[in-house]
Amino acid sequence: MLTDSKLQNAQVAEAFDSVAEIFEDSLENEITRGLRQKAYSLIRSLVPAGASVLDINCGIGIDAVALAQEGYRVIGVDISPKMIQQALERANKLRVKNVEFLFASFDDLSPFTGKTFDLVFSNFGGLNCVEHLDAFAKQAVLVTKPGGYFVGVVMPPVCFWEVISGLARLNLRTAFRRLKKNVPATGFRGKTFWVHYHSPRSFSSLFKPWFKAQRLCALNLITPPPHALAFAKRYSRLTKFLETVEPALRSLPLLRAIGDHYLIVLKKE
Repeated sequence: MLTDSKLQNAQVAEAFDSVAEIFEDSLENEITRGLRQKAYSLIRSLVPAGASVLDINCGIGIDAVALAQEGYRVIGVDISPKMIQQALERANKLRVKNVEFLFASFDDLSPFTGKTFDLVFSNFGGLNCVEHLDAFAKQAVLVTKPGGYFVGVVMPPVCFWEVISGLARLNLRTAFRRLKKNVPATGFRGKTFWVHYHSPRSFSSLFKPWFKAQRLCALNLITPPPHALAFAKRYSRLTKFLETVEPALRSLPLLRAIGDHYLIVLKKE
């Protein structure tokens, strides 16, 4: 009989397996690409080319391959075998050599016992697939070099964009859906798993006393998030205006915790 965590992992793997071959065409867009570039810029500011990077929940390898192309030595891991297969094909097609991919769960990084990285990276809410992140925090300590970094893009319990758009449509369920303990994932061809939303405070507390928070900012605080691409295209002028305003707001107390995602940087002491 599967434990709760193993059952969740199996459901996550099955869901992402179901969309692996269509992931880039169906779920990637100009907004996600812009967010990825922000993450890469941050990583460049933290560690130089040539540094070692562990990309957990790497998916089809978009980030891992992009970072490898910039000169980083990257290992990507994912719980979905079909995602890993797509990632391998991506690296081979682009002839990128300094990247490899392994099947593994981020709450069991035993394949890297004795190996440490300059930076551990988790993008686009991969860590929201688990309710209790204690196991991952302990793993992250072991695989991060002293003075190294963890960079995470995580979904919080409150999303300002969803609250405003939900209230504008008089849809309270949408406005405050993340406040529920468990929320079913959608968009995976009928395959579902529970999504759990982590506040920056609860998230960073898991890593104490080994890591110290270095930076926290909101992503898509007032700008359209990836699932609102239609809005961004329909109201392109408004979107451009919001894009000019958001940088002044995204790191402010309270606001930095209510974007569609938040970006958090932790440094190992």
